[in-house]
Amino acid sequence: LEVLRGASDALRGCSAVVAEVSWYPLGPGMPMVDEVLSFMRERHFTWYDVLGIYRRPSDDALGQMDFLFLRSGHTLLRGGLV
Repeated sequence: LEVLRGASDALRGCSAVVAEVSWYPLGPGMPMVDEVLSFMRERHFTWYDVLGIYRRPSDDALGQMDFLFLRSGHTLLRGGLV
């Protein structure tokens, strides 16, 4: 989240963002998926798709995912079939 906070000016000009989110802490202070979703929602982005999945080697549990966020009102969020 610190990287995204530091890019707040850049985010205002973006229509899409790819962010890696974690399902378990890999280090101190690392934000979890719900924190990233909330942060992006507050900045008018909607989680749209999953671009990658990374599993924990020890037990194959879901560890991290690459999420695609789209700015609210984006053409792809308008619904219907493409």
